[in-house]
Amino acid sequence: MHGFSSTDWNDNGVFDPEEDWYEEFPCDLYLADLDGDWSDDSIYAGEGPMTEGSDGIYDTHIGTREPEIWVSRIDASRITYRSQLEIYSDYFDRIHSYRIGEFVLPSKGLFYIDQDWHEGFTESEMYRLSDIYEEIRDTMITDTRDYTSRIRRDGLYLTVCVHSGPDAHYFHEVNEKYPDIMYNWELYYQQPQFGFYNLFACSNCRWVEPNSMGSIYSLLGNGLAVVGSAKTGSMLFFSNFNIPLSNGVSWGESFRLWTNNWLEYYGDSRSLRSWFMGMCLLGDGSLQVKGGAGIEEDSVDAVSPIMLETEVLSGTVRLTLPQSAKTVIEVYDASGRITATLCNEVLSEGQHSFSFDALAGVYFVRVSTPDELVVNKIVITD
Repeated sequence: MHGFSSTDWNDNGVFDPEEDWYEEFPCDLYLADLDGDWSDDSIYAGEGPMTEGSDGIYDTHIGTREPEIWVSRIDASRITYRSQLEIYSDYFDRIHSYRIGEFVLPSKGLFYIDQDWHEGFTESEMYRLSDIYEEIRDTMITDTRDYTSRIRRDGLYLTVCVHSGPDAHYFHEVNEKYPDIMYNWELYYQQPQFGFYNLFACSNCRWVEPNSMGSIYSLLGNGLAVVGSAKTGSMLFFSNFNIPLSNGVSWGESFRLWTNNWLEYYGDSRSLRSWFMGMCLLGDGSLQVKGGAGIEEDSVDAVSPIMLETEVLSGTVRLTLPQSAKTVIEVYDASGRITATLCNEVLSEGQHSFSFDALAGVYFVRVSTPDELVVNKIVITD
């Protein structure tokens, strides 16, 4: 949808005494589910459980709940930093150039995970979507300064996990009582350079708010498309979204398939389903995630302290570590199956070389230490 288009609002309700929060939010699932049964049968009075009545906000979603279509929004109406005409003109030029192959983003993926989730999300399958992939989950690193330095560099696909609101990210500040805040106006001036974003950032895609960060990510800088939430909540089960993307399925259709998955998984649990009910797409959902084959060496150096090189057409891996660390090096085939473990021990600082034998095909070399994860693609020929 181009420009401002209204949607119906939903609420999460208050379903038991322990769930004492209430939230109203725009719900694009209402537009995507063509044959479900939505009803407004409850009122929130300010305290305690919901009471019977009607207030113009949907409370219940039953019947055939799966979406038949996907919905995405190209909406600059709430962005005040530039004129809508300029934003739309630049954005449509950019997505046209991307479609015809003139605007090519480097095949680089980044999974940036702040403190509260730094030990989780180990099976996102993001590595499938780019030739070079990195995870940052070191709590001594993740902050506004580090994050902004990374989003200023061209990349294909970024997922960030950070406490947020519509207009800010709240990074954990080491040894500090208060968070390190990155505001929406700062994001605008940074002009983020990745194309696709998965925002595990509560309410960051609340597109009805002025200058929501999701709108900025999607329409400005190098932005093409964003997935995130208009309420408290975000994506879980990342692999159910990323695997279809890696197989050439569009951003919007991958989101629809992911939505069907969690609706089926959580069944009739309204309280659990409420976590996902605000999920939405901003930008052009018809795009596929596709990156260029090459990345300049200095851009890789600046992103990761781990240097990983793979020789094209051979099974040679060279690794440079900035410091001694427990290191695991694994080789995956295109289906995600581990075909070789090259290292599982403490390596010293400096350069190391490994080789492996494999049949002809496409493989991914995955190097992980306690603080870093880097993935490179390698092609083996006969």
